[in-house]
Amino acid sequence: MLKSAVFFQLFISPLFLPVWASRASVVKKLGDKEVVDLNLRFANASLTEVLHWATDQFAGHVAQLTSFGVTGLVVADMLQREKLLNAVPQVTIDTLHLFPETESFISEWQQEHPNATVKVFRPMHASNRTAFSENYGPNLRAADPTLFGYVSKLEPMRRALGAMQVKCWFTGRRQSQGGDRANLQIVERDPEDDTRIKVNPLALWSWDDVMGYLRKNKVHYNPLIDRGYKSIGDVETSSVARVGEGERQGRWRGSSQTECGMHVSETDASIEELSSAEESIRAGYTWETKARVRADKVGVKTCDEATLSTCVKDGALVLVFAPWCPHCQRFEPQYNVLAKRIHDDLPHMSVVRLDGWENKPKGFDFDSFPTVFLVLKNGTKVVGPDDFHEMKIKEEMAWILAQRAPKVALQKKPHAGFLQQTSVVDDDYHA
Repeated sequence: MLKSAVFFQLFISPLFLPVWASRASVVKKLGDKEVVDLNLRFANASLTEVLHWATDQFAGHVAQLTSFGVTGLVVADMLQREKLLNAVPQVTIDTLHLFPETESFISEWQQEHPNATVKVFRPMHASNRTAFSENYGPNLRAADPTLFGYVSKLEPMRRALGAMQVKCWFTGRRQSQGGDRANLQIVERDPEDDTRIKVNPLALWSWDDVMGYLRKNKVHYNPLIDRGYKSIGDVETSSVARVGEGERQGRWRGSSQTECGMHVSETDASIEELSSAEESIRAGYTWETKARVRADKVGVKTCDEATLSTCVKDGALVLVFAPWCPHCQRFEPQYNVLAKRIHDDLPHMSVVRLDGWENKPKGFDFDSFPTVFLVLKNGTKVVGPDDFHEMKIKEEMAWILAQRAPKVALQKKPHAGFLQQTSVVDDDYHA
C-alpha cells in the first residue's frame, strides 16, 4: 500500500486531482505543457466544468475580479446556480471614477445576492473622489495615464490578490472583444506571479452569447448597457459604442490605449518606478494644498486651463510649475515676495500660478519647470529666462519691466542671460 501511495503521489498531475485530494502542490508554477493541456481540455468544455475545476483545485484561494460587467455577471450567475458563489469572493476595484449607475448597480447586486462575498478595494491613499484629487491633482489621468492606472486600478488589484492569497482568479475577458484579447486562452499564467493563474471562463463566448444568456436567465445588468455602452469603466474613458464598432472601441476613444492596466504585465522595476512616482506626486500635492493657501494670501491667483485666459486678460506674470518639482517648491517663497512687489509697483498686472503638469493651455509652450511667462495686455507672451527662479527680486522686476517697456535703454547683464533696464518706465500702462 505504501508503494502504491508513493507512486500515485509522484506521478499524477496536480491539475487533475479529485476534489478530496490535497491541493498543497497546486500553487506551484504551471509549466507551458500544463497550460496547453488545460486549454485543450477546456476548448470544448462547458462553463460549469471550468468553474468546478478551478474552485475544486484552488479551494480557498480562488476569486473573481469583476467590474460587474456582463461577462462577470454570467460567471457569477453560473456560480450561484452551481452553489459555488459563496466559495468565490467577488473582488471589485472602485477607482473612485465610476459611473453613478455602476455604483448603484453593484449595491443592488449585493442586496440580491446576500450569500456572496463582495470585497471592494480602492486606491490606498484616497477613499473618495475629493481625496483623490487632493492627493494627485484633478487631472492625473491626462497628465500621466499610466500612473493614473497604477494608482486607481493596478495597485488596488495587486493589493487585493495578495491580501486574499488568491492563486486563481476569474476575469471577464473574451476573444471577441478584439485587440490584445483576440488570441486569449481560457487558462494562462499570471505574469505578475508564477504561482498564480488567470482563468478566462468565457474566453470563447461572443457578445451575443453573453447577452443571450443574461436575457434568457433574466439576470439583471448595468442599465448603461441598454443606453449603448458595451464596455463600461470610468466615466471619462467610456463612451457609447457607435454602429459597426467593436465591443471595446468605446473605451479610451481617441487614444491608443486598449487595456486598463490590470491585464498588462509590469516588471518589478516598472512597478517600483510607478510606486516611487506615486509617492512623489502625492507629496507634491500635499505641498500644493498649502502653497495655494499661501499664494492666495498674497494675491497670487491659482488658475487652471479653463480659467487661465480670464486670469491673464489684462496682463499677468504666470508661473508654470509642477507640484512635485523641487525647484518649484524652493521658488515659491520668492515668487510670493515678487508678487507683492508687482502689486505695489504695477497694480494693474495680475500674478498667476498654473499647475503645468496637469494643465496644457494653448499658447503656453514649455518643457521644464518652473517656467515663467509674461503676458502683455495685447496678448503677447514672453517666455522668461531659464534661470528666472534663481534671480534676485530686483533682477526679476528689471526683466519684467524690460519686456513691458521695450523702448527704454537696456543693458545686457553678461552672466544672467537677461536684459536689465537702467531706468523704470511703465510704457505698457502709461504710454
